[in-house]
Amino acid sequence: MIRRMYLNGKEKLEARRIIQEKTGYIFKSTSILNQIFRRSSFSSETGQNSNEIFEFIGDQVLSYYVVKVVSEKCGSLSLTDDYTFRIRENRFTLIKQALLNNETLAKITDDWDIAKYLLLGRSDIKNDVSKEPKVKADLLEAVIGAIAVESNWNSEVLEIAVSKALKIDETIKTMIE
Repeated sequence: MIRRMYLNGKEKLEARRIIQEKTGYIFKSTSILNQIFRRSSFSSETGQNSNEIFEFIGDQVLSYYVVKVVSEKCGSLSLTDDYTFRIRENRFTLIKQALLNNETLAKITDDWDIAKYLLLGRSDIKNDVSKEPKVKADLLEAVIGAIAVESNWNSEVLEIAVSKALKIDETIKTMIE
């Protein structure tokens, strides 16, 4: 693999197009778009900011919206204002884990074919980390985290992005029936 120092214009356009198609969100900031693809090994060698903060934010956003959607589909307030749930808590946990595990998120990243845009440090290139499920999952989390930041935490934008990215409705439907 050839070491790249930045995303070129064509790569930025293609990455932006794919993310828009898969999440419904289009990035305005080229800087944020670039940062999504910068692994920490690359950043430590170049002095640029990595995508780690976006990964952290994206992980939390994904978890929140999965819990929200499953709760809306399976829970309700009863006549006595008790909250009832159609599925057991352990089933809820299994659904959340199925949607948010590294293999599931990596498969989405593979389907989008965006790991090829990762900017890697020498050690990552040497160890061929771009093929690892955790690295691909981190990339998807970074995309969602960057959407959160750039959209100023717009809940409607985030819910659409997460729902589209994870195909939540389809997945939940098959798991709760």
